[in-house]
Amino acid sequence: MIKIPQVNRKLTLKVFCLIVTCEAVDAAAQILMKKGLSALNLNPLSFEGLLRFASESTDSGFVQLGLLIYTLNFFIWILILSKLDLSTAVPLTSVNYLILPLFSVLILHEKISVVRWIGILLIIFGVVWISRSKSENLKGPTLT
Repeated sequence: MIKIPQVNRKLTLKVFCLIVTCEAVDAAAQILMKKGLSALNLNPLSFEGLLRFASESTDSGFVQLGLLIYTLNFFIWILILSKLDLSTAVPLTSVNYLILPLFSVLILHEKISVVRWIGILLIIFGVVWISRSKSENLKGPTLT
């Protein structure tokens, strides 16, 4: 059995800021990838299209920068996982449901309906609710 050393796994302001940074970096990478791929106007749904997509998408500066930023995102995520339980960290990444639409509106000039914004706020509310729960305070059986 693999032993995982116990460290302070509480959600601190510092760790929360790391999560927000990680998700902002992720959103930036996705925006860059979208801009780069939209400019190429590729359709990867056929084999020939997939080969062309693989070839031309890697020539895009936006796509290359997006991939580089995804690498940064990976290292920030590893740092987060060293500080926080996975079952706590992953739901908190849902903050991306707010960050990415904001970036999409501001940078890509996408239009987002009121109904979608309400859905996004409900997701954020659920994330806050999950993050505030403490497993040691739960009554009854838990999955551990």
